[in-house]
Amino acid sequence: MIRKLISSEDKQKLREARDILEGLVETLDLLLDEEVIEKLQRAEEDIKKGRLTKWDDFLKELKSA
Repeated sequence: MIRKLISSEDKQKLREARDILEGLVETLDLLLDEEVIEKLQRAEEDIKKGRLTKWDDFLKELKSA
């Protein structure tokens, strides 16, 4: 009889580790994208200067588009 090399619990832990690593890679990809960083910086500036849209106004704009 062949015994399991990896338990179900270990497989689940490996899946969780994989998901964490995939998220980390996606984050690194974003941080290396200069266009994304520029957009984030512009968004931060908009927030600091109060250039925001209220949620209800945003929804109205979506419906009218």
